[in-house]
Amino acid sequence: MYFKVDKDVLLEKLQLVASILPQRTTLIVLGNIKIIAEKKYVCLSATDLDISLDSTLQTDVVEEGSITVPGRRFLETVRDLPPCTIEIKVVNDFVELRYDKGVYKMPAIPTDEYPEIPQISGKNQFSFPSGLLRNSVLKTTFAASKEPGRRALSGIHWHIANNEANMVATDGRKLAFYKCLLEIKETIKVNIPPKALRTLIGYISDEEIDIDIKFDDTKIGFYLKDTTIIARLIEEIFPDYQQVIPKNNKKVLKISREDLLNVLKRVSIYADSTSHLVSFDIEPETVRIYTETELGSGEENLPCVFSDKSITVNFNASYLSEILRNLDEKTIEFYINTPKTAVIITHKKKKDQELTYLLMPIITS
Repeated sequence: MYFKVDKDVLLEKLQLVASILPQRTTLIVLGNIKIIAEKKYVCLSATDLDISLDSTLQTDVVEEGSITVPGRRFLETVRDLPPCTIEIKVVNDFVELRYDKGVYKMPAIPTDEYPEIPQISGKNQFSFPSGLLRNSVLKTTFAASKEPGRRALSGIHWHIANNEANMVATDGRKLAFYKCLLEIKETIKVNIPPKALRTLIGYISDEEIDIDIKFDDTKIGFYLKDTTIIARLIEEIFPDYQQVIPKNNKKVLKISREDLLNVLKRVSIYADSTSHLVSFDIEPETVRIYTETELGSGEENLPCVFSDKSITVNFNASYLSEILRNLDEKTIEFYINTPKTAVIITHKKKKDQELTYLLMPIITS
């Protein structure tokens, strides 16, 4: 194998492919990136066995062939080179990376020791607008559970039916729900690893395109112009999120998103390091936000509009801040029922899109 490529072109692809590499693995070859050079194209691939990605670039292939190289070392070497043309060649059991001022050699592993990248039959396939998919992912993935023992909640639930696409994530304490309306005939209900979706939106540009999607009982694939991402679906069943969204939250708090975010940042300095508890004493025109621990205490008042007399609700400041950072408008709304029931946090609904967050309060007694 021998090909020449511009450093910046290679680096762009390597950064995308290397994002799939597992952080830890007992199988050494999974830390490698597979390189296949054919005719005028080079394909770079990586997998962690749950998610696979391959991306193709057009370049000058002198000799066809294939090999795998240590992924992160390869990326770091290319990233730190100055603008140049790189020559990549297999020599004996090594991959040589040359440019006009130097040469680097990395031990290689043959491609026949590398896991096969899975394929999906074309039976179930549809297209989805990139902008709507990007927004859905950006607004929901942070809410997925990161606890190893909660497999069903570790994924992003995507449910498409009746011209409506819902993307949902929850860790049992907070929930993110993004709905968009569009003309789409397909019906799909899948639980997708967040890593696959985060990698996908890292590749999607601002240009509005339709992304081709295929799926079967165990896998989903996203097919772009020169990149394919295939993820193994999470088999555990996602809970019925519709049942946990309250219907009787009639007390409405309207408040400045930016002001509240800044106050939480200051007051939570004094909050408990585990619960991050901050209390909201909500009155018709003002809300007192405070906490008191052995670290000291913090307290601030913010103007607001509240549709009821008064109520006190305790929140995890870290969770609430995450939600606020994912909202865009100046004024947001809290829909509250009691201090012990889930609170809905949202802002104005667009004609064809809806974003809703759910946050469980902290119950102290």
